[in-house]
Amino acid sequence: PGELRLYRREDLSKNPPGPRTTPHDPALPQALMTAELAGEVPEDFLLVGIIPENTEQELGLSASVAAALDTAERAVLDELERLGVVLRPRERPDLQPPWWEKTA
Repeated sequence: PGELRLYRREDLSKNPPGPRTTPHDPALPQALMTAELAGEVPEDFLLVGIIPENTEQELGLSASVAAALDTAERAVLDELERLGVVLRPRERPDLQPPWWEKTA
């Protein structure tokens, strides 16, 4: 739990997609196959994921996933820089808590 996984297009197309058994099973391989048939598949992409502690339906992040968020953010920023995207901080950062941390 908490381990970062990075997948590129070729990683996802190595194995045929299986059935989705939980909401944590992304339908990305199926979506890529559909886009490829339509001739609109992206040539290059990166899927950034974090291995969860459990896949039960509940609100909030486990401690191990929350601890990996900075590493995941860095992976996304590194990928954007690799693609030539110029990154700059927001002038006024949004200080609202993410939806999973908001109380009812």
